[in-house]
Amino acid sequence: MHNAARAYLQTRVTTTGQGEILLLLYDGCINFLHKAKDCLAANDMAGKGNYISKALDIVEELTNTLDMETGGPIAGNLLELYRFCARRLIQANIKKSPEIVDEVVNILGGLQSAFEAIVNLPEARDAAARLAAGQQGRASARQGLFSTGTAAPAPGNGTRWQSLYAKNMTSSPCGEQKPS
Repeated sequence: MHNAARAYLQTRVTTTGQGEILLLLYDGCINFLHKAKDCLAANDMAGKGNYISKALDIVEELTNTLDMETGGPIAGNLLELYRFCARRLIQANIKKSPEIVDEVVNILGGLQSAFEAIVNLPEARDAAARLAAGQQGRASARQGLFSTGTAAPAPGNGTRWQSLYAKNMTSSPCGEQKPS
């Protein structure tokens, strides 16, 4: 059954648009942080560190895919927010602070809500359909924020995004891995 779930997730990630992948990554990061808090409560410091590390991986990928040239001030603001979140997660790990983890969860949750509203706009759906069809369109509110080049793959492209999301779905709280 576990292999079927993994296959489903792999298909879901590979057939989902960039905006939806971005939302899945925010969701995965937030879930890792909740698991880190569970591990803190259980005094499982290894598990806490593991989940904070996974959340940091996602924040790093979000940072690396920003297109600073095209995204302008919005991309710059996101860069600063992601850097702030990364610094706070490192502090949370060192200080063993669930309050700092909550702070980052609130920031990422707000970003997730904002992007969810954008992704669901008819203009964004139309632009995503044009992009998926290989057309060059600039109507999407989210287009231009993230790189589509080879140096840093945009959400939905490449195996790193897929593995970051898949790891979230195959991990159990406090450092134990689900059997595969």
